[in-house]
Amino acid sequence: GVTLSGGEPTLSVDFAHALLVECKSHHLHTAIETCGECPWESLERLLPVTDLIMMDIKQISGDKHRMATGKSNERILENARRLAEQIRKGARFDALAAGPALRLALLAGRGAADVVAGCSAGLARFRVRRARYLLY
Repeated sequence: GVTLSGGEPTLSVDFAHALLVECKSHHLHTAIETCGECPWESLERLLPVTDLIMMDIKQISGDKHRMATGKSNERILENARRLAEQIRKGARFDALAAGPALRLALLAGRGAADVVAGCSAGLARFRVRRARYLLY
């Protein structure tokens, strides 16, 4: 299989799409790793040729996210919500039928337990089927 990761694959969406189309033509499993801080249209374009989406969500809390990264997480959470919405709608994107895997990066010693609790509650409202917590 092939995984497109970062930097951020959605920043070169034309190239990423063309590469994933070529991979699928060879029956390769495809994945993207994204922080989710991108226009929805970029993610949406890649969905039909993506088997697995790994989205790093660093914080559900807007204030805590801004303190940790210096940026808002509104677009990230909106993209996570939209991914979950696509799954609830059914087979619009066959690659997402099993649900996206959201990978949550946790930094040791930086309130990881609070992040897990906040993210678990936040992801429940998106009806995400699988989340994986990675401790760094």
